[in-house]
Amino acid sequence: MFQLDQYFDGLPQRKKSALLAEFLNYEAKPKRVERNAASEEHMVEYEEEVLEPDPLKPEWLAWQTPRHKKLISKMITGKANRWEVMNEVGDQFYHLRKEVREQYKG
Repeated sequence: MFQLDQYFDGLPQRKKSALLAEFLNYEAKPKRVERNAASEEHMVEYEEEVLEPDPLKPEWLAWQTPRHKKLISKMITGKANRWEVMNEVGDQFYHLRKEVREQYKG
């Protein structure tokens, strides 16, 4: 107990006791049930789903400058997958000035 006192320096005795009781009772508490993410059933369901992003409408991309468009074109010709392209578009929009984002948000 003496070694733990250095970590509780300045705390009231009641708080020290509560923290120690919580720590010592940790193993007695029920733990969360972990689901098996690698189960066969789960993997089969996942393989059947096609997870592709919905294409963006041209009016949603009106904020893009020629520099933005050129970078996206390079990604597409470089065989980037659709999710990578969508993430890049999102990053581009996020890094616009706040006034420009507000103008095109609605």
